[in-house]
This record gives sequence, C-alpha cells and structure tokens, in this order.
Amino acid sequence: MIRARPAPEKKLYSDESIPGFGLCVGSRSRVFVLTVGKERERLTIGKFGADGYTLAEARKKAQSTL
Repeated sequence: MIRARPAPEKKLYSDESIPGFGLCVGSRSRVFVLTVGKERERLTIGKFGADGYTLAEARKKAQSTL
C-alpha cells in the first residue's frame, strides 16, 4: 500500500510596516516574501537566519523592489 505524505503546512506572517511583505514559515525553512501586483505575484526575497537575511536587510530589499 502506498500512502500519500501530507502536504507541509506553511504559515505567512505579514509585516505591518510594508504592505505585501512577510515571512513564510514552513516545517523546514523560513523565507522572506513580497506579494505584488493585481495578480498577487509572490516574490521570494531570501532565506531568514544565519545563512540568509536579517529582518532589516529583507525590509530594505523589499522597499527597493517596490
């Protein structure tokens, strides 16, 4: 018997200071994202943490993208 693995849950935490900017948290990673445009396209800014962006760096990149 083959069992399907459940889809990993992801939660989006929105930042109040920049519209569309947030942190997408999954079971194994945390990624800064920016949602833009009428079609609500989600752009990946980069990973959070020691091997990625700090909150301040991600906010600055989101501001420059807008």
